[in-house]
Formats: sequence, C-alpha cells, structure tokens
Amino acid sequence: RDTDRSRGLGDVYKRQNVDISSKKMKVSTAGYKYQVDADNIETIELLDKLPGESFYRVNGGSTDMYDIGYYKGSDTGKCMLFIFDGYEPILKITGGGKIVFLNSKNEGEVQDWYEQIKKIHTDIETDE
Repeated sequence: RDTDRSRGLGDVYKRQNVDISSKKMKVSTAGYKYQVDADNIETIELLDKLPGESFYRVNGGSTDMYDIGYYKGSDTGKCMLFIFDGYEPILKITGGGKIVFLNSKNEGEVQDWYEQIKKIHTDIETDE
C-alpha cells in the first residue's frame, strides 16, 4: 500500500464541511450529513461544552478524538454529533426534526457559524 497517498479512515473524520447559505445549512463529515432549510431551523444555542449526559452511539464513529454520526443522549434523545473532543464552544441546532451538536478545531469558527445562522433566519430562537 502506498502510505504517502493513503489517508486512512481517521483523516476522513478530520475533514468537516459546513456550508451556510441564505436558504439552508449543511454539515458533512465522513458520509454523515445534516441538512436543514433556513426556515426549518427552530433554535440555535452556543454552549460552553457538550451537555453532561451520556451519549450512546447508534451509527457513527467514535474515538478519543471525535464523535460523529447518530447518537442517543440520555436526556436529549436522538441526535447527531459532529464533535471533535476537547474543543469548545459547541453549537446546538434544533431543526428539520433533528438535534445536532457541532464544533470545530478552528478558533472562532463556531461563533461565526452561530452569527451566520442568526442572520439567515431572523425569527430564530437563540440562547441570548
């Protein structure tokens, strides 16, 4: 196997795409996707950390570096995680029939997403 060209599955999980337009928001990583129309976003919250509940993986990837895919929280219930362990803040989005927790390894990026989402959907409930 050509190790210079082979990335391995771990690299796939490191690449996260977030696209926020005037009409929708899309998040994708390693084959797991969340897409919601702007009008269907119900709430957004900027959290200091992931809620202190147990999250059980239903279908996804989990290592000591990330938790990505479909999970069930002991309080939250069914949800999706796009979480890199050890990075804050966490963006919690409710919409399109799903609850999603999302963060980034890049400083300030989560706050930027939060502000962009507030702009595309002005009636949205925020944590402010």
